[in-house]
Amino acid sequence: STEKGEVIITAYKGDSKNIIIPSKIRGKKVTQIDSGSFEESDITSIEIGDNVTYIGKSAFRDCKSLKTVKLGKSILNIDEGAFNECSALEEIVLPKSLEKLGGSIFAGCTSLKKVTVEDGGNFVIKDGVLFSTDMKILYFALPYQDLGNCVCPDSVEEIKPLACYECE
Repeated sequence: STEKGEVIITAYKGDSKNIIIPSKIRGKKVTQIDSGSFEESDITSIEIGDNVTYIGKSAFRDCKSLKTVKLGKSILNIDEGAFNECSALEEIVLPKSLEKLGGSIFAGCTSLKKVTVEDGGNFVIKDGVLFSTDMKILYFALPYQDLGNCVCPDSVEEIKPLACYECE
């Protein structure tokens, strides 16, 4: 769909397993991936163009075969549960442009082996836990970390939903 001369991805109906969301379609910037757009699809990889700024709630939820995600350099907001239950997802790099993360974005990502945060961004990983750089928001404990006993810093004011989901 188009809004204000920009393209919003609202659904995926194709057969391809390897998806590339381009920066432009028919000369118009692709700026959003709407809520539930790829939910429960059997895609295996997604590369998101550099004009996309928003990934909606549950956009890739329950994509059990999704193994590879490459986020564009302009992502500002990844909404709640965007990659929830993507059990084949192995690693992801959060770009420094990212300003907001919803809760439970990686809940159920049982194969997640590595989350990298680009330097200069709004997030930090400390002792296997993803926080806002000011340490006020705890987003999630990385499922591949053997955290043992974890102490929440006194600075934390908010813990996102399912932050410790599947932390044995």
